[in-house]
Amino acid sequence: MGAVREGCASVTLGVPVVVKPASPTAWLTHRMVEDLVKANVLPPGAISIICGSARDLLGYVQEEDIVSFTGSAETAARIRSHANVLRRSVRVNIEADSINSAILGPDCTPGTELFDLLVKKLSAR
Repeated sequence: MGAVREGCASVTLGVPVVVKPASPTAWLTHRMVEDLVKANVLPPGAISIICGSARDLLGYVQEEDIVSFTGSAETAARIRSHANVLRRSVRVNIEADSINSAILGPDCTPGTELFDLLVKKLSAR
């Protein structure tokens, strides 16, 4: 989960993290955040999660906030150009349209269901 990797420095410095996953990954991200909270490895309130639309969340960020985003360049452009983000000079860290890897085990060979699914997904790009 990128939010854990990206949020480590913030939590270490005592800055709370709000995670807003993409809708297709919200269930998994919710479970991962839930596991972190249940494991009691973070101080109470160190991590929060918003599932679904962020609506006007960027309208509430302030000068001392940092917005980190991983996703499409289109959404990144909307974040960078949001009126409140610009007006308050909110720091924005963007990782847009990054290349993700897929690692398949030795049992995943041409003709297997997983291999064929990967080829299908990569061909659709």
